[in-house]
Amino acid sequence: MEPVTRLTSVELPTELVLMILKYAATPTFSQAEKYDAKNPYASALALCRVSRDVRRAVLPELLHTVLLPENRHLTAFLHALRMQKEYAQQGHHLHFEYAPHVHRIWIENIQKQALQAHWPNSVSLMAPVLLGAESFATDLSSLFLLSGCLEHAWNSRKNIALECSQLPWRTRTLTFSHVTFLTPQRPLGFTPQGRAFLASISHVVSLSHPQAAHMHLLHRNVGLLGPGEHILPPWMMQTSWNSFTALATISLAVPHIELPVGASTFGAANMPVQLLTFPSSAFPRSRDHFSQDDVQVTISHTRIHYCSACQDWEKAWAFGLCD
Repeated sequence: MEPVTRLTSVELPTELVLMILKYAATPTFSQAEKYDAKNPYASALALCRVSRDVRRAVLPELLHTVLLPENRHLTAFLHALRMQKEYAQQGHHLHFEYAPHVHRIWIENIQKQALQAHWPNSVSLMAPVLLGAESFATDLSSLFLLSGCLEHAWNSRKNIALECSQLPWRTRTLTFSHVTFLTPQRPLGFTPQGRAFLASISHVVSLSHPQAAHMHLLHRNVGLLGPGEHILPPWMMQTSWNSFTALATISLAVPHIELPVGASTFGAANMPVQLLTFPSSAFPRSRDHFSQDDVQVTISHTRIHYCSACQDWEKAWAFGLCD
């Protein structure tokens, strides 16, 4: 029996070890499995248990992009924020301020009644995190949470007499998923803080609704749309873009469809993401379709799962393909 070869241990500088661990902890969001089967944050969470120093090095990587696609995820995140608040009050060594490290956040499928019992507390906890992120993605049914956070931050700003201070949010990119007809003006445009928020946004992204993408497939298949033509979502045609006074670009993310379209595509398929970006001044406000020649086109190598009833936009957004 041959002897077991022993590896010589190498002493590495602490700074280099932490850099390696931070790299290992960074979620890629590009794995093929569904996130319920393979948590993209699993490596970071495991490394957080190694030591206090490793935890502090890894947490910023874990928090950079936060995905809260269902009530249970938001509830768990709120629980973590409450724990951090208690740690801060106790001067506990586990205290870590989340808000400065959250740069992108996705919140979807949230039901207000699930938060009703702890609504004021939930808003005060979420406001610094949500409004501190440069990029926010949501569906319109979850905009009540954004509205509540804006109201909380606006009132806090007034209460401390900072009328001439900067706006109490950093959000510049606003992404909407699964939107049909309701426009952002409906929930946000009726309050001074909502109007100020819309006026500060520089980039708006629409992730195509499954029904719209399916109709696009049908139109392409029968020749009603050419290879370089696209239909605008109804909400984008109905939105008063004059409210977005700082808007520089508007993007539409759609599945990249190549002709001929096979019959299987109408059931389910994995397709690359195509991002169509307009300068706001060139956005086609007076017609319901446009040519691909009018926009900047980016096609990703990472694919989303498409079917006539659902699209897996969460991964494409998390991977940074839609910003």
